[in-house]
Amino acid sequence: MKGDVHDSICAFLLTAGTLGKREQDIYRRFEHVPRETVLVELEALWAEGMVQRFTLGPKLTMWRATDKMNE
Repeated sequence: MKGDVHDSICAFLLTAGTLGKREQDIYRRFEHVPRETVLVELEALWAEGMVQRFTLGPKLTMWRATDKMNE
């Protein structure tokens, strides 16, 4: 299951392009997956440099894929 979540999140963020996706939209898209699992996966991708995280306020965090994810 972990590989499926990883691959699905990667595909979802890649299709979002340079604008990325709001964190809440990611949670909504993967509502069948525990929120903690999604967040752990996003943080792991961020640590690997495969996604960027932008905190635009206390309630708005954006995530987008980097070129490294396409490699």
